[in-house]
Amino acid sequence: DDPHLWRYGSDQVIRRCIPDEDIQSVLKFCPQMQVEELKPRS
Repeated sequence: DDPHLWRYGSDQVIRRCIPDEDIQSVLKFCPQMQVEELKPRS
């Protein structure tokens, strides 16, 4: 497992990464959060 909770993308944007099993609890906790894309890390 990658220990980092963020990625620095090729488009110069820093993205926060969360484990797949935590996605639903994060969305329930932050319903107003704008989610651009939810997909597993490769």
